Amino acid sequence: MSPFLVGYFNLMKSVLGSGLVTYPYLFTINGVVPTVILTLISAFFSAQGLLIYLKLNHMKNKTMSTLTDSKRIKLFVNTIIVMKCVSVTLSYVVMIREIFHNICDRVNVHCPNVLFIAFVLVTMPISTFKQFSKLRFTSFLGIVATCIMVLATLWRLYSKQPQGSIALYKKIDYNTLGSYVYTFTCHQNIFSFQNECFMSLNQCYSVILCTVASCILLYFVFGLSNAYLFSIGPKFFDSLYDDKITLVMQACFLVMVTFSIPLQLNAAQLYLNITASRYRMAFVSTVVIISIAIALLEISFNTILSLIGGTVSSLMCFIISGFYYILIGDRKNKLWFFNAVFTLIFGILILAATAYTMFALVMRKL
Repeated sequence: MSPFLVGYFNLMKSVLGSGLVTYPYLFTINGVVPTVILTLISAFFSAQGLLIYLKLNHMKNKTMSTLTDSKRIKLFVNTIIVMKCVSVTLSYVVMIREIFHNICDRVNVHCPNVLFIAFVLVTMPISTFKQFSKLRFTSFLGIVATCIMVLATLWRLYSKQPQGSIALYKKIDYNTLGSYVYTFTCHQNIFSFQNECFMSLNQCYSVILCTVASCILLYFVFGLSNAYLFSIGPKFFDSLYDDKITLVMQACFLVMVTFSIPLQLNAAQLYLNITASRYRMAFVSTVVIISIAIALLEISFNTILSLIGGTVSSLMCFIISGFYYILIGDRKNKLWFFNAVFTLIFGILILAATAYTMFALVMRKL
């Protein structure tokens, strides 16, 4: 497989993750126009952050935390990346549990938690692979599973009567802002991709642009189609027909999120500088077991996604990338400099909005 395709599949798989099934709900709760606008804004600034990292890392073989020599910055960045990767892994494990419960209900199996735990533990060793490029096969399987889900939705669009209540405009639910950021996050893997691919800077740029454009297309097609067909609630699969197509879609999504976990934990191990096999296994085992325990508490999946997107993802995608360019980038290049400034400001606004909405949510519950 060519370096372009390796990077494209791995990065697109890192972006897609569990974000695909959030878009029907986003279109339903926020309306078509606000969701399209917020998606394009988030995609634009996420791409800016990725391009900044590529430019700063070109020919340097760095990581996100070693772009500067400051030990304090390195510690801060490493902490943010590891928190992001671990929290996203948690969100994937939460979704895997939901899928197992749905599938077991469909086929009348009465031990979903046992099967869920066994499945996560059996697939855990994949996350100990050291090289990012070795994950290309798992990423390819994840992309195939995504395409099957989209094709199944298009078949339903052709063969079923719409029952959704989608609107062009709705008042934006600010609790969902972080979800738009979450669905375009693969920044923790961009350095591994660039350092291993041996491609020119312009070729790396083209991988980023193709990845972001492809994900926008998939999100819009899948989200709009399902919001038009069904009355979508917070749990996507519970909103669909109880039929074989839904069962296939859940199985495909299970494959997709399962093979997204290694991409997250690979990056976390890189930034923790864990190289020995036994330590990699110990780290992965610890994260997975904690994630299983939290998943069994049945915390809201959408709340987790929005919180991750509005905090650690915003820091990694926008704030750190913009700060880095202002600190060590070429200030004579006015276009790149102003892009970095606006990316930094956008990240601060998202972080502040998320903190405010989460605080208000906690106060309402108290």
